[in-house]
Amino acid sequence: MYSSREVMKLGKVTMRQLQWWDEQKIVVPALYGGNRHYTAEQLVEVRVIGELRRRGVACQRIRKIWPGVHRKLEQLFSGHRLTREDAYLLTDGEVALVLFAADNILGVLERAKRPLLCLYLSDHVRRLRPPQSFRAA
Repeated sequence: MYSSREVMKLGKVTMRQLQWWDEQKIVVPALYGGNRHYTAEQLVEVRVIGELRRRGVACQRIRKIWPGVHRKLEQLFSGHRLTREDAYLLTDGEVALVLFAADNILGVLERAKRPLLCLYLSDHVRRLRPPQSFRAA
């Protein structure tokens, strides 16, 4: 578990952003003694959302795409796939796709009708030096 202060530092976000994401039910940490505590998976989510914000994706667009991205990240964490393969998030702010290096990322980019933002998800996991729970069994 990570404290709010640790998440702020590692996620490169502000306390107000964390509070707002909690209020909006985007990333909901556990509360212990009135303090927010985040899992390693939630920390990765905060890093990804923070990166989207820094790249200019509006909060309302993040709220729109986040449920699908969140479900996909949960599946990837549970299968330990994020630590074994290169995963990318591609979004135009309306639709979000999670693809792997083996997938036809260039084909998706070529067929896109609007510019797509591409984030390297695996990098957000690896930079944290994740705990054993992230590692493949």
